[in-house]
Amino acid sequence: TGVWVFAAEKLDIGPNLPPFTFEKPPSAEVQNYLGLPNMEPFTLSQIQGKIVIIEIMGAFCSACAENAPTVNKLYKAIQGDPALMKDVKFFAIGVGDKPKDLEAFRKSYRAKFPMIPDLKGDAWKALGSAPTPAMVVTTPAGKVLTSHVGPIEDLDAFLQEIRELHKKQ
Repeated sequence: TGVWVFAAEKLDIGPNLPPFTFEKPPSAEVQNYLGLPNMEPFTLSQIQGKIVIIEIMGAFCSACAENAPTVNKLYKAIQGDPALMKDVKFFAIGVGDKPKDLEAFRKSYRAKFPMIPDLKGDAWKALGSAPTPAMVVTTPAGKVLTSHVGPIEDLDAFLQEIRELHKKQ
């Protein structure tokens, strides 16, 4: 029931995500933020929170670069809201990206949000093989709450939808 204004449609991923594993967090800071027990590859269910927002992006994707300032604002807004900060975890997966590619993207676009490499594209495939950028909003149990393809056009509407979904969790 998305009220986000996006360039394209929802992902065709069904009501629940299949089980899959993310590559290990790139730093202890990201491990702590996600509430993971160790610096190993991890699953969605290991993330501590009620809602997980995953941006599907690529370090060499021009639309992802254009979307980066908005994604930075999204992350900052979540971190600045005490209720959301506790319950909503946000990170990006870099489809086909090496850690050094993501680090270069982070520096170029002053990205504050965690980025996890997805070199082999396993997480990307499990998330519906979306064109980049895309967002999947899910629970740690893998229940898909909403998804969208394309850059975020209306950040306020996006945040409002996240707040509504948060109230229901």
